[in-house]
Amino acid sequence: MYKEYTIKCTVCECDFTYDRRVQTKGVFSGRWMGAQRKYCSNKCSTKAKRSAAKTKGRAPSKVVKQQIYRLFNKLGAVAPLGQEYSSELKLLLELEEVIDYATSEVPHDEITVQQNYIDAVNDMLELGVINSDQQIKMMKIAEKW
Repeated sequence: MYKEYTIKCTVCECDFTYDRRVQTKGVFSGRWMGAQRKYCSNKCSTKAKRSAAKTKGRAPSKVVKQQIYRLFNKLGAVAPLGQEYSSELKLLLELEEVIDYATSEVPHDEITVQQNYIDAVNDMLELGVINSDQQIKMMKIAEKW
């Protein structure tokens, strides 16, 4: 038995309707069967696959991760290890917290903190995490100290 099922496409965000199978017998009668569709057309499906392939190709290399770990050491923090930090984004978010701590009002030598911040900003530019405009804005923050 099939019933109409309406859902929003994840790519183009338009509502679309299709016939989805419904369980007719047993304890689960009346429930939807199988996985729901995510895309309204083959065009949207292809577009999603291409963007996923581009994203997959941006996985952090071993060298990039080592550079991020060096940034942690420059800031005097212990770099997190393990599977939960396998993505570059999670590592960078953790690094952001360390930078916030290093620049917060904890009693540190101001010159050391400023130098560590400048080194971290320059290293992030080398990694390609920020662009030159963002680097300039971040350096202006360091000048205000």
